[in-house]
Amino acid sequence: MECNNYAINFYLFIYYMKTKYETCHEKTMDKYMKKFEKGELKNRSNTEIKSRKQAVAISLSISDAKCENKFAKDDYVKIEERFNKNIYNKENNRISEKKLNYTTFKNGLKLIDYYESKKSYFKAKNIFKILILKIFLEIKKGNINKLIINDMIKYLQ
Repeated sequence: MECNNYAINFYLFIYYMKTKYETCHEKTMDKYMKKFEKGELKNRSNTEIKSRKQAVAISLSISDAKCENKFAKDDYVKIEERFNKNIYNKENNRISEKKLNYTTFKNGLKLIDYYESKKSYFKAKNIFKILILKIFLEIKKGNINKLIINDMIKYLQ
């Protein structure tokens, strides 16, 4: 019985253990949010940031750029799990009716690039098809994010 508990605890430790990317992301976010709280976070025109939402957006942007080179296989596995969760219904494994958010779209593009770099073209092609289909469904409904359209055009060029 004790061995079983050890196995469960080890599994939970591995599952919830942070990757290098997540650790870097968290530290960078903390650093810039502390700057915001002290009133030291400034935008490009050197004016102080007063909005917490704006501070979070700036911190996310900086941490994404800084930590992008720390992606590992575990990060891509987690991204794919979240991507599938946001794209498919749980019950029937079909494309969900939920609105396609920008993060899910960007994660899909990251996965496509990752699988193409690993020469897993079949998987990359399937993710691309799913993204295109989801974008067309959103356009049909009339609630597509303009950022998604713009980024998809840049990606296809």
